[in-house]
Amino acid sequence: MENTELQKLLDEYVNKLERDGLITRVRPNESIPTFGEYMDLFYSTYKLDQESNTMLNRKRIIRNHIMPAFGDKKLDAVRTIDLQRYFNDKSKKYAKGTA
Repeated sequence: MENTELQKLLDEYVNKLERDGLITRVRPNESIPTFGEYMDLFYSTYKLDQESNTMLNRKRIIRNHIMPAFGDKKLDAVRTIDLQRYFNDKSKKYAKGTA
């Protein structure tokens, strides 16, 4: 198989993954959103029973705890070690299973 054929197959596969919602590609002329911008998009796109207690609790936790830590960070700048440090810090302050 030639290189151009392989590239075409790869492009088709990636496009299918994107259409199916399994990946989101950042185009060269697009900027990477912050965590806060992503959460705004998430809430506007996935309005899943927003009045349920579960959804309201999740929004409150994200607003009060996660957004102050990660809201201004670009998604590609949030590293695994950042998340681990966040959870380690929260586990010192809250009961096991809460953090």
